[in-house]
Amino acid sequence: MTLDFDTFVRLLTIYNKEKKKLDYFDPFPAQEYMMDVLKNYDKVIVLKARQLGISTLIRSWFFYQSYYDVEPRSYGVIAHTKEAANNIAGMDKTFNKNLVKEMRKVIKKDNVSELVFEGSGASLRSFTASSKGGTRSFQLDGVHLSEFAFYEDQEEFLSTMMATIGANQIIIESTPNIMGDKFYDLI
Repeated sequence: MTLDFDTFVRLLTIYNKEKKKLDYFDPFPAQEYMMDVLKNYDKVIVLKARQLGISTLIRSWFFYQSYYDVEPRSYGVIAHTKEAANNIAGMDKTFNKNLVKEMRKVIKKDNVSELVFEGSGASLRSFTASSKGGTRSFQLDGVHLSEFAFYEDQEEFLSTMMATIGANQIIIESTPNIMGDKFYDLI
């Protein structure tokens, strides 16, 4: 049985900063709004404030898609720093590890930058924007460009991504950085 995203996301656990422990994902109003956007649009650009959990919600969206996928599709996150990429990828492991036992999927591959589900081969991958050619060697079926305004060469990176993902979902989110940069133009 496939759960809808609104139900599934509430079964995931995230780190609750107020409680200082893992807790079930209870979306904020901004996240609830974004849930509908993610379900209905393939090209999404988010100018965000910090600490609204938008990156967490986007990662849960791609986890949901890979979890129920029956094909070996790849869903990626590209972050502006290695530490940010590792932190975001860590959410995937937390999501699967803390699902109720009956729902937990068998993992075929689990390392710092990749989680692959047994059976479908669907994967969640993480990269940094500074890695040269790291995303050119394979197709991404969905990609989350996290803190895009802090990428070094936004224009080239975006054109590479558009060629890599084709008509599939691309989600660009960031806090603002420099007036007049590519993210500023997109907004």
